[in-house]
Amino acid sequence: MIDIQGLEKKFNDRAIFSGLNLKLEKGKVYALIGKSGSGDNAIMMIVQ
Repeated sequence: MIDIQGLEKKFNDRAIFSGLNLKLEKGKVYALIGKSGSGDNAIMMIVQ
C-alpha cells in the first residue's frame, strides 16, 4: 500500500499541488488523468 498525506510540489515558487492525500492499495490498478501541465506526471514521478 502507498499512503501519502499532505503532499506539496512547487516549480519556481508556483504550487502545482498542495495538501494532496492519496491512498493506493496493493493489487489494484489505478489511472491518473489530468490536463497537460496539471501535475499528474509530477505525482507519478514522486510516487515512483
